[in-house]
Order: sequence, then C-alpha cells, then structure tokens
Amino acid sequence: MKYQTIYDSEVALFENLRKTYPEEMRDRIVDDGLCWAAISNKMPDKSNRNWPECLWTESKRRVLFFLKEPNRNEGEDYKDWDWSEGSEMFGNVLAYWLEGLMTTNADYCPKYNEISSRKDIFKKYPLAIVNSKKIAGGSSANWNTIWEYAERDKLFLRTQIRDILIPNIIVCGGSNDAEDKSRKVLSIALDYVFQDLKEGFRKINNWCYYNSEAEILLIDSYHPSLRMNEQEKIEGLISGFHDFILKTNYKY
Repeated sequence: MKYQTIYDSEVALFENLRKTYPEEMRDRIVDDGLCWAAISNKMPDKSNRNWPECLWTESKRRVLFFLKEPNRNEGEDYKDWDWSEGSEMFGNVLAYWLEGLMTTNADYCPKYNEISSRKDIFKKYPLAIVNSKKIAGGSSANWNTIWEYAERDKLFLRTQIRDILIPNIIVCGGSNDAEDKSRKVLSIALDYVFQDLKEGFRKINNWCYYNSEAEILLIDSYHPSLRMNEQEKIEGLISGFHDFILKTNYKY
C-alpha cells in the first residue's frame, strides 16, 4: 500500500515495527520522524503552506537529527510534541543547530548570539529526529545495547531514513564526544543505514563526511544534551559546516 504523506508512511512503519517485538515491549517504543507538533492528529488543509510536510519536501536542505535513543518517554510520539515550547537543553540545541545549518552559506556563518529563539526557529524550519534505538532508555546510554538494537532494526532505520524522509544532511548526535568508533552514531549511519554507499563518503573535516555522488552529508556531532559550553557546542558544528561549504562549493 502506498501512503500519501510522510506522516502516514511513518505511522504505518512503526505499526509494522511493533509487530516484530514481543507484546510486553511494544508500549516502550517511542515513535519519531518528521515532527508535526500539535497538528499531527489533524491533517492541515493543503492550501496551508506552513505545515511540516511542505516545509520538508520543498526545502533544499533537509536536516535530520540521527540520535542514540529516546530518554524515557515510553510509548510517546515525537511527532505529537510541540517542539517550539519548552526550554530544556536538548530542544534548544536542536533548534540552534537547525537554524545554523539552514542559513549558513559561503558568505555567512551565524554566531551564537545571532540565532533566533527556539519558538521562531521551529516555525520556520522542519524538524526531523530519528533514534537508532526505538525503545526508551535512561539518562545515560548503553552503547552495546544501542548497537544491538541498531543491528536488529537496520532495515527499519534504512526505510525510515532513505525511503521515507530522504534527508540530505544528517547530524549524527552522540559522536564527536567519543574517540571509540564503536561509540559513534556516525558509525551506525555508515554501517547500517548507508552500508552500500559507505565507501563513497569522504572526510572533509573533523565534522563533515560527504558522499558527492549521493549528495548526502553526515555530520559527526556531539549529542545535543552533552554538558559543555553551549556556545562552543553550537558554533563548533556550524563552523564545521561552513568550512565544508567552502571546501566543496556545496550547492544546496
């Protein structure tokens, strides 16, 4: 069955995923994907251009945040959350990174104090989040467990990312803070999501890995909740992206 919207496609995909888990685990799965905020249960009129699917499909840069696992929130759905509300570090950093990645070009690299408010950012740009492990975890991640789930659900992850969402910029959050490649979300992306394209990714700098033929950029980033100076966390990623643009003449 062909679904008409990204939202419907992701809902159906998660329904199929739940069927592969024991019944007692199904309620612990946290849905994610293209976030619809308060309109997820009521499709907007197609004349309304300010809704996530249009923002996503019409954007030259489609930024996906590929993360480790949901922190608690068992049985919830990221698509139902109003991401413009709140003040926690996780959502704020996603917003600031998102605006930086959407506005940076060869002649402009925004500074921390130039970035808009979280509420304004999520009104302007579409937010997509995919967790490697769909079962809710705790405040700290067990990497062995994350890898086991990524291996188990690799076909699901590949379908969600490559067939439904089709991003061209993927921020692998939970990587640059680790030396060990087995503790990198970047490695999960390369080994499980883009395994057939892996050899085509070229390291441009300490942040950016680009497959010019597929036109896909992977960014090896900190986890948004990593405790460090927030300005350094934001500007580091954005500066790395700006350097990538200058070195590759990135056209998007």
